[in-house]
Amino acid sequence: MVRISGEGEKILPEMKELSEEWADILFSNFSDEEKETALEVLKKMALNVSSHMREKDQE
Repeated sequence: MVRISGEGEKILPEMKELSEEWADILFSNFSDEEKETALEVLKKMALNVSSHMREKDQE
C-alpha cells in the first residue's frame, strides 16, 4: 500500500488546483460528450495498465 507523507499532505490543495487547471486546458475545446468519451477511454487505459502490472507481479 502506498501512503502520502506529511509533506505530501501539505501540497495536496495546490496539486488539486493544478490538476483542475490542466483538465480545463486539456478539455477546453471538447463538447460534454467528447469529454465524457475521452475520460472513459482514459479510465480503460488505466485499468489496462493496472491489470498488466498485477499480472507482472504474479510472475
